[in-house]
Amino acid sequence: MAFELKGIYPAMPTPFTESGDVDEGGLRKLVDFCIDGGLDGLFVLSSTGEAVYMSYETKCRCLDIVVEQAAGRVPVVPGVPSGDCRECVRLAEHAAGLGCQAVVVTPPFFFSPSPASVQAWEEYIIENSPLPAVLYNIPSCARPLTYDNVEYLAALPKVIGMKDSSGSMVDFLNFKARKDRSDHPVALFTGREETLFPCLCVGADGCMTATSAVLPEAMVAIYTAYKAGDMEKGLRLQLAVNSAVSLMASLPFPEGYRLGMEVRGLPMGPGMLPLSAAEQTQREESKAKLEKIIPEILTLI
Repeated sequence: MAFELKGIYPAMPTPFTESGDVDEGGLRKLVDFCIDGGLDGLFVLSSTGEAVYMSYETKCRCLDIVVEQAAGRVPVVPGVPSGDCRECVRLAEHAAGLGCQAVVVTPPFFFSPSPASVQAWEEYIIENSPLPAVLYNIPSCARPLTYDNVEYLAALPKVIGMKDSSGSMVDFLNFKARKDRSDHPVALFTGREETLFPCLCVGADGCMTATSAVLPEAMVAIYTAYKAGDMEKGLRLQLAVNSAVSLMASLPFPEGYRLGMEVRGLPMGPGMLPLSAAEQTQREESKAKLEKIIPEILTLI
């Protein structure tokens, strides 16, 4: 049976030691926390996980740990981010060897290639990957996918889904219209936690978001409420979750979500990017607020 992408996936942060190495014990605890929270799968090597700063070997090691700890309990769908499309393929090959179900294909970043070049990049990785592919639109960090890009790429037989992190409902609906022209099913996920409930209302199949790692119970509850037709509860939970998201998003990305994990009892250690003195002060202020807000959100489930 072909793998079906649906439900709530976390864009997993990566816990680090003080020396900057991956904290294996912390990562294993995070895997268990996500699965115990009812999530449908795991998205590792995400932007939240700071994978673009990692060496190829470190990315592979992270993936090894997550797959081993998940032990088949939920699907693992890793990102394959790199500035070299050939390394993206190598990461996909490593993921396939571990038994992963699909890979998330990030567009090129840093430089600003044309839409045609972005499409060629994506197609190269998709066609050379041994695993099905999930398109990834994240215009805040990489070149955006155009509507035409999505229509073309979604028609490729190996594409099974798309994650849209634009945060734009206009773009989301246009991406949906374009991917729906494919002659095979292509799931559509939102990558912005603030829009999970409204995106479900217009046809989303789920989400891949950082807040799904921080508040798995609440994000699953939004999805469950929508599926049960309880629109009032779904909206109430969404608005409550957004109060935490606004605090986490006020810090330099992805530090706010790493802070959220700390409040949930899973310290992430130092992130890859240092904070300024003012940002450290803001972090402490946000932590105090999150320590109050998060328990309140959990009482609404």
